[in-house]
Amino acid sequence: VQLNDQAIKEDGYPEWRWTPYHQYHVDNFFSCDPASGTFQELKDLIDDLHAAHIAVILDVAPNHMCDKSGWGTGYEDKSFHWDESGAHWWNNSNKHPAPFDDLARFHVNGTINNWDQSPENLMGQFKGTDDLDQDDSTTSALLEKAFKNLIDATDCDGFRVDAIKHIPYDWCRNWAQKMRDHAA
Repeated sequence: VQLNDQAIKEDGYPEWRWTPYHQYHVDNFFSCDPASGTFQELKDLIDDLHAAHIAVILDVAPNHMCDKSGWGTGYEDKSFHWDESGAHWWNNSNKHPAPFDDLARFHVNGTINNWDQSPENLMGQFKGTDDLDQDDSTTSALLEKAFKNLIDATDCDGFRVDAIKHIPYDWCRNWAQKMRDHAA
C-alpha cells in the first residue's frame, strides 16, 4: 500500500514509524516503565542489591522522549528543518502526559541526518524521538525534578546518560552536578 509515496505495512502503520523498543523511548519521566514494574519493585530490587554490596547505575535519556510529535504532514520528519511552524502532535489525544504535553518543551525540527554537525546534532530528533529543549528553563526544571524524583524513589547509585553528545554540554554538566548534590 502507498500513501503519499510512503510504504504502509499491513497493520496500517507507515514503514518509517517503527523503531526498536529498548526503553529509551520514555513516555512519562514521572512514572516507572510498566515493563520494569513499579518504583517500589525497582526500589526493593535496588535495596536487595545494596544488601549484597552491589551498586546500581540506571541508564537514563534526558535528551528525548518517545515519538508523539512531528513536523509537517509527518513524512517530512525524516529530514532536518529549522522551521518549527509545522510542528504538531501525531494524535492530539495521545500527547506526552503533563507536564511534557506542550510542544514548547521540544525541538520539533525533524530528524538528525548529519550526526557531527551542530546545531543539527543538538536540536534534531534522535532517530525520530521527540527531542527535549534543555535550553528552555521550564523543560530544564522539569527534567531536574524528574531525575531527582527517580533518585528519591529508587535510591539508585548513579546514572549512565544516553545520547549525551546530543545534549548541550553546559546543561549536562550543571544537571549532573545538581543530581550529585541531591543524591548526597
